Amino acid sequence: MKRSLKPPVISTLFILLLASVFPLFAQEKDGGTPLAFSQSAYRVGERLTYNVAFSNFPSAAHVEVEVVSRGVHFGREAVQLRAHVETTGVINVAVYAINTDYTTYIDPQTGLPCAQLQLANERSRRASPSAE
Repeated sequence: MKRSLKPPVISTLFILLLASVFPLFAQEKDGGTPLAFSQSAYRVGERLTYNVAFSNFPSAAHVEVEVVSRGVHFGREAVQLRAHVETTGVINVAVYAINTDYTTYIDPQTGLPCAQLQLANERSRRASPSAE
């Protein structure tokens, strides 16, 4: 019994072609105006909390994002977003310790960031003294 590998190869190539062509149709044409930004997406006091899983670790990090305020920041109207990212459990101890606060200011008309601050609360890791 002789089998040909042509049909699977052809269908795979066809799928790859479609996957590479479809993103071209999603691009904005004519340099037109972007879609209107919804200001209702940012309500002061809204808080999103995420528990992050990584590989075989069901609890690798904790991320919290909050809409803090709306007003004049850095001389322009902006929405202040604050995020806290912290690794937990084995990831924090054995792989990489992250404990960082981010503050981003978003233009309420366009939804684009106009300023960002980052505060990393890093713990120093000391190597154990070597016996000589």
